[in-house]
Amino acid sequence: MTFQIIYTVEFLLKAVAFGFIYEEHSYLRDPWNAMDFVIVSASWVTMFFKQSNISAFRAIRALRTLRTLSAFPEMAKLVTLILSIIP
Repeated sequence: MTFQIIYTVEFLLKAVAFGFIYEEHSYLRDPWNAMDFVIVSASWVTMFFKQSNISAFRAIRALRTLRTLSAFPEMAKLVTLILSIIP
């Protein structure tokens, strides 16, 4: 729940700072931010509809890792190295 709130606050701050859609460098025009928006939205949906079978939304949360790897190229190299060692 803590990380959900942190990611939601990050989304809100970026959307206010950059604009949501219409500006040239708005929040949803960046593919990583658009993916983040989908993940944050899906996370909130899964929290409110726990009885529903929406496990696909939960799987989308794993995409946050890709965003972290894109922010730190050295980490991506380390993960590639580790995955090449594991049989």
